[in-house]
Amino acid sequence: IACEACHGPGAEHVRTNRSPLRRYLSHLSASTDDSTIVNPAELPKERSAEVCGQCHSFNTVIDQARWRATGVPFRPGDALEESKAVLRYESEPRDPFLLRQLEAEPNALDGRYWADGTIRVAGREFNGMLESPCYQRGEMTCLSCHSMHGYADPSDQIARARRGDEACLQCHESPRYAAPVHTHHPLESSGSRCANCHMPHTTYGLFVAMRSHRVDSPNVARSARTGRPDACNLCHLDQTLAWSDLKLQEWYGQPAAPLDADQRTVAAGALWALTGDAAQRAITAWHMGWEPAQRASGRAWLGGYLTWLLVDPYAAVRSVAGRSLASLPGFEGFEYDYLLAADELGRRYEAAGARWARQMAEAPSRDSAHLLLNRQGGFRADTFRRLSARRDDRPLRIIE
Repeated sequence: IACEACHGPGAEHVRTNRSPLRRYLSHLSASTDDSTIVNPAELPKERSAEVCGQCHSFNTVIDQARWRATGVPFRPGDALEESKAVLRYESEPRDPFLLRQLEAEPNALDGRYWADGTIRVAGREFNGMLESPCYQRGEMTCLSCHSMHGYADPSDQIARARRGDEACLQCHESPRYAAPVHTHHPLESSGSRCANCHMPHTTYGLFVAMRSHRVDSPNVARSARTGRPDACNLCHLDQTLAWSDLKLQEWYGQPAAPLDADQRTVAAGALWALTGDAAQRAITAWHMGWEPAQRASGRAWLGGYLTWLLVDPYAAVRSVAGRSLASLPGFEGFEYDYLLAADELGRRYEAAGARWARQMAEAPSRDSAHLLLNRQGGFRADTFRRLSARRDDRPLRIIE
């Protein structure tokens, strides 16, 4: 990724600006206009976002023969649709490019999208933004939050003036959005951070959960229907979907969600860890190591579920679970390698389970039906076995 990937061909710009005098006058000028180069910040909303979307989307090159001969013809400032087709979710696929993908990889939709069409694989943030009201009905672009030059942290390239809630409050400036009357959480808490509710970590890649770039609001009915974890229960892992549903009804007037018996009585974090598909399990395991979720949910009970995920059939889930387990009190320095042979994985599983059992035996209050814990601090075996037998074992290939 070099300058021309975002700014387009630069030969004329270099030639024109060889003069030190011209460069100095340009530096003193308040205008950012420069016809010799493309500035994504000066492009119309769609063209600006497509500069990033040329790479950060699930797409395919339209003219494959031309691509093989001369490379992708897209240049910053072009309409992306002229050279690349961005593949959006279709419950009944008709797009010919998407159909070809499905022929080659039958589970391509499962690996790339949640069932509501939200992209769930890292590096495809443009797909998420395309589905966001802030983009569809507003003026949001990638540059509303990100900067390639003046960022505070290279890991996420958030512009210095857009860290924290500032990115959202530049448009949603009403004081009520930053007040407990809207968030229903103390101002200083993680529950009052805009992104934690509206951009939760439901995207997976590189052994971590990342923020979704589909900006929307928590909705339990959608979570129950599509499997995309709702933001409330990604912090409150120890609470049921029914608990979050009641809060959203009370606070925001949402209609009651149709939930089954397990969704009403079993903590969402437990359900996702035991019954979810590979992406759900990895995202749940990551949140079990996320400090805001540990504060909101408590820590002691998490060790049992993370121990279970140490022997998950997916290496990625095991890796995430191992790191999260090491973040818990009492597991500091716990030795684990997610690539161990099966028999050694089993021994590490037994060792972690024994360590967790000792911790729970010393806990003052252990009987929690919704966490599947009995009075002795262990799992309620019948319910645990029933739910773990429901694990979604569809093969997933998440192309990062």
